Amino acid sequence: MKKYIFCRKNHSIIFSLKIRISVPFIVIEIKNPSMKHSSFLILGAIIAISVFISFKTIKHPQNLIWSDMEGYFVYLPSVFVYGDFGKEAVRDTNYIKPHPVSGKTYSKYTCGVAILELPFFLTAHLYSTISGNNQDMHAIYGRGNAIAGLFYFSLGLLILYHFVRRYYNKREVIIALFAIVLGTNLFYYTFYAPGMSHVYSFFLFSAFLLLTYDIFLPTNDVRRSTMFMWILYGLVFGMIVLVRPTNIIVGFIPIYIWWKKIVDPLPWIKANAWYLIIGALCFLLPFIPQVVYWKYVSGHYFLWSYGDESFKFWKEPKLFRVLFDAWNGWILYSPIVILPLYYLFKGRHTNQNFERIYLYIFAIATYIFASWWAWWFGGAFGHRSYVEYLAFLVLPLTSALQEARQNRLKYSILIMFIILCCYYSLGLTFLYSAPWDGENWTYKSVWDVVKKIFFVH
Repeated sequence: MKKYIFCRKNHSIIFSLKIRISVPFIVIEIKNPSMKHSSFLILGAIIAISVFISFKTIKHPQNLIWSDMEGYFVYLPSVFVYGDFGKEAVRDTNYIKPHPVSGKTYSKYTCGVAILELPFFLTAHLYSTISGNNQDMHAIYGRGNAIAGLFYFSLGLLILYHFVRRYYNKREVIIALFAIVLGTNLFYYTFYAPGMSHVYSFFLFSAFLLLTYDIFLPTNDVRRSTMFMWILYGLVFGMIVLVRPTNIIVGFIPIYIWWKKIVDPLPWIKANAWYLIIGALCFLLPFIPQVVYWKYVSGHYFLWSYGDESFKFWKEPKLFRVLFDAWNGWILYSPIVILPLYYLFKGRHTNQNFERIYLYIFAIATYIFASWWAWWFGGAFGHRSYVEYLAFLVLPLTSALQEARQNRLKYSILIMFIILCCYYSLGLTFLYSAPWDGENWTYKSVWDVVKKIFFVH
């Protein structure tokens, strides 16, 4: 429990705000009645607008259960509707095919997304059953997945706000969060493709970041590590890896922070031995259903589920293309990330906010993406594999804004740059028609779209 006392200047208003965090739930208590009402009105308005955008952008929710998105989702109807991994649970039979050993439905994707979608799936299934609307059940399930994506997106932002607000002013934190949402493809993977794994990983990354700092860098407002925090930490990290196995690299962050901040490592390990053991066991817990599924469909507890797909370019990674290519180049489609990346690079010498480890993480992630056989990651909008890593850019972006605030001209230029990047990214989002790749998709193709955004003929 944390308690903050706020005093508004020139007014005799004093109120207290209590925030109790227990991921995935955050409870906010505001003692002053008028502030409570205004805060909930604002929060309610944001939620209402987000739901409205979701319903407007996803006009055919049944399409959220197709291709990759169905690969993540198929676990749920197989277990809770059909009671078996038979072909009845599959819509896209050209993409999801029976396993050659057992003949059961085989998804190459792990079940992490399905676990996070579960409460929303069960709610949609209950609604479908009660209403008797079985003919439109895929649309109902698709809408449930859309609400799930919106829920985890909102929770991820709330966690990030709480985390970054510890260090910087409220206004800069809010601007940074809006910039990351509107200036990158996080918007697309929340409102247009919430059935993909990325918005779920974004939430998990946000929770992992908060828990890492609470455990290894406790402040006066954070009590020292508790068993509950370590249980939560292990579960969150386990889910991060289960949802997207390559994201295991974020585990370097707590190791780095621990190495830099703990003066006597060995006594610390001895003092926290039980916490570490419990955290490790909780890390493994989410993998139990996955291992059971692999055994069920293949006869093996562990397997490489991607077949012939591999990191074939590991000797000659497509680094430049991942970042700048017309085929989903990350920086080409989300140029706003240049700003927080620059501030990470700028702060690497002082390393005050552990800028180096985040630079290392982005470098390793880029190498992994550039080594994959489909380095552009298929029919995606922007380079989708970076979406969850955007959680690590909110802190340096807020730092950039707060530093620039000392100079009105610099601050104004920075705000204009952010607005321009958001306009550019949203313009690309609204004009996107999959896929933007293949031999016919070139820099000229991108330029033709950009000209439409800025009304250049």
